[in-house]
Amino acid sequence: RPRLFPSIYGSSGPRSKTFPEGQSQPEMADEDDEPQRDWLSEISEMFLNGGYFRARIASITPFDKIIGGLAWSITASNADVSFDLFFDEDANLGQKIQLSENIEKSLVVMKCPHPVQAHQIQGLDYPAVFPAVRWLIKKVIATREEFGDRLRRFATYSYGKGYDYNSLEPTVKDISSITNSVPSYRVQRRLRPRVGVSPPEDPAARVRMVLVEYGHSPSQLSRGSDAPKPKEGASPLAAGVKGLSLESPPPRAEESRMKAQLAELASGMAQEGEDDGSVSRSRAAQIMGLRSDEHRAAFLKYNQELVQAEGLATRQANMQKQKDSLEKQLAAEQQRLSKQQGVTAAAVRAAEVAEAELNTQLAHNERCLNEKEKLNNKLKTPEDVKRAKALLALIKKIAQLKKEEAEFRGDCKKKMGEMQEQLEKQKTKGASGLTPKEEERIAEINAAHKKDFAKWEAMRASLAKRSRAVALLSRKLDEMPARPELMQYEKRFEELYEQITAKLEETRRYYAIFNTLQDTKKLLTKEISLLNSIQAQFDTAMGNYEGKGKFLNSVKGINDGLEQNYDKSNTKLDHEKHTLRILQERHVASISKQRAYYNCVKEFQEVCVRGDYLRAKLQRIC
Repeated sequence: RPRLFPSIYGSSGPRSKTFPEGQSQPEMADEDDEPQRDWLSEISEMFLNGGYFRARIASITPFDKIIGGLAWSITASNADVSFDLFFDEDANLGQKIQLSENIEKSLVVMKCPHPVQAHQIQGLDYPAVFPAVRWLIKKVIATREEFGDRLRRFATYSYGKGYDYNSLEPTVKDISSITNSVPSYRVQRRLRPRVGVSPPEDPAARVRMVLVEYGHSPSQLSRGSDAPKPKEGASPLAAGVKGLSLESPPPRAEESRMKAQLAELASGMAQEGEDDGSVSRSRAAQIMGLRSDEHRAAFLKYNQELVQAEGLATRQANMQKQKDSLEKQLAAEQQRLSKQQGVTAAAVRAAEVAEAELNTQLAHNERCLNEKEKLNNKLKTPEDVKRAKALLALIKKIAQLKKEEAEFRGDCKKKMGEMQEQLEKQKTKGASGLTPKEEERIAEINAAHKKDFAKWEAMRASLAKRSRAVALLSRKLDEMPARPELMQYEKRFEELYEQITAKLEETRRYYAIFNTLQDTKKLLTKEISLLNSIQAQFDTAMGNYEGKGKFLNSVKGINDGLEQNYDKSNTKLDHEKHTLRILQERHVASISKQRAYYNCVKEFQEVCVRGDYLRAKLQRIC
């Protein structure tokens, strides 16, 4: 099987990399070649600048860097391509070749000015790939700039839906809890110098005196014998604090010396809260007996709490700064929003004006088209066509005259301006500056102007007369209905007549149904009343013989009345049947007349068409 890309292997054979399927991918270029390495480094630097940071991994092969970077660039540029550009390091060689072909098709779809072929990607043709990579990275950066602000605003909006910027500010509850917790962690003063006792002059002794006032044992404080001397310009207090050490307990001699100093200090102090300002021996012994480890732990705890308090103050200051920054940003965004709203309102107003003008033009065009269609419908006979042509000729002539009039007016105004300038110049020179020849020339010009003006007035009057005649003819033409209009009117009248007839028949049918139901109701009501009266009189009439006779007579009278009503109903039914038969005969006669009418109309139309044809033929002959 021949190799597709024979030039990609070195002289020593292909260097391979094992894939999951057991296939091998050849190294597409010789990395020992200095120009090739330069090209690869430039392409990798481009990918890094664009945001593809996998290009800096040294263990990835050049082919994977190139194909992965191209696939990432096309995807990051938000291009509308329908090819699969998913890059997988564990893919086999066939899948990567397919990916390179998809990249080639995608670049064609994106209209890349530097097309790259699939074999150039597989063969690591860096000079051919470099322009396409540069173009893609520019497109990625442009896409990122285009969508960056939008994504940032969306992220701010999404964050604002779940969190509130005001929650970053400390609330009254937080401040009150901090304020209430501070006294409980405050260092308690236990001793106080007596009135009239002056503090020691030695800074280290003064520091130890202050620490003893707040409950620290002097056994924790050891003055190093080899402590460095304070620098010039440093404060004595800082030098004394620097000389203190908390790392190792003092020796016995030093401890005894410090106990003596403590006793001396305690003699000049009074316990906090005592009225007489004296300190008892038991209190001094208690202070001297405190262990150094406990004091060291208390001192470290105090420092830690002090640092926490300072951190809390720092966080509050940072929060305040964040609040001020957010307020400034909010004011800037509100100002920007107001400007954008103004621009939007102006654009909306301009769009509304443009839309109104467009609607006006469309309505005018539609009206012109309707008028044109009406005129075309009216022009059925040769006479109408001839009149329309004459009318169009007059209209064109009017337009030409108006154009000539405008040109003539422009020439006259131009000449009048020139003459006025000359007149002004002559006025500046004086009346004596005109020669008789010039005065004669001016008189001729004035006479010619009057003559032309009179001619123009006559032509204007003639044009007005012609315009009135044209308008009169136009109105007459509009008043004359054409044959399609007459047929349309006839059709509408027929539809209206059919609708009225159908409504009248429906109304008559409803009336007939109502009358029939009313008569049925009346007869049923009479029948029910008769049956009720018979039932009411039956028991009473059957009680004696005389009542039976009366009952039978009344039943016979009722029967006679029913028979009379029956006869009347039959007579009425016969009359209605006779009327129906007469109406059917009339309907048949009307249908016959209608057929004859249609036949006559059809013959008349044929004769009219034939007459029009003969008239037109006669006109052509004449």
